[in-house]
Amino acid sequence: MATHIGENAEAADRVAFMKDGRIVAEGHPEELKRRYIRESIIDVKLAVKGLKALELLRGFAINGRVMETDEGYRVFVEEPERAMPRIIERLNASGYRVLEINASTPTLEDAFFKMTGSPLG
Repeated sequence: MATHIGENAEAADRVAFMKDGRIVAEGHPEELKRRYIRESIIDVKLAVKGLKALELLRGFAINGRVMETDEGYRVFVEEPERAMPRIIERLNASGYRVLEINASTPTLEDAFFKMTGSPLG
C-alpha cells in the first residue's frame, strides 16, 4: 500500500519514507517515531493563523521546527510545561487569540517532517 495519509501508515507493520523518489528510512511505525522524534510536541490552535505567529513559534522551537497544520501549528520543543505558558503570553501580546494549546504524542507525519523538513503529501 502507498499512502500520504499518516493515520493509514500507523496501522502498518512496516513503513518506508520516500523523498524525491528514494527510500530514506524504513521500519515499524513505532521504531521510526522513536528514532526520529526525541523532543516533545505542542499543538497550537489559533483563531487566525499568520506569518507573524509562525515566526513567534519558531522562536520557541528546537532548530525553529514548526509544522503548519490545517488547524494551527505543531511546535517541536524540549520542555512543553515551561514553553506553553510563554507561547500563550507571546501570542496574546502580539494580538493572536489562542483557542487551544496542548502537548501531544508524536505521529509518523512528525517523524517524516523531522527527517525531511517537509510535511506528508
